[in-house]
Amino acid sequence: NNISQKIRNCKNLEELFQLQGQEEINHSSISFSWNQISYFMSNNSECRKIRNNPDILKPIVELTLDLSDKLRPRSLAIMANSIAKISSRTRNSIVDSRKLWSSLERNIVKAAE
Repeated sequence: NNISQKIRNCKNLEELFQLQGQEEINHSSISFSWNQISYFMSNNSECRKIRNNPDILKPIVELTLDLSDKLRPRSLAIMANSIAKISSRTRNSIVDSRKLWSSLERNIVKAAE
């Protein structure tokens, strides 16, 4: 869909966060956002932004928690993989990581039933 393409076209965190302020990110496109953020982690400058200020991810974490019950299995898998990559690369936990991982886990288990 159109929002997913716009997310893929973002070149850095700033562009992605601006897009999220302008567009409605929904349960179908939230995983694309996480995937794009994990892609940005190959750039040391972008990685440092999150390492030095983990709270910059708070808006997407909160949105993810709000949408978590609507996420499909594929989106859940993409997000779990992306969040693990971001945490590994930044050597930091994602802000509110316990809530986030708990929500993902609950919804992955529910989707598998």
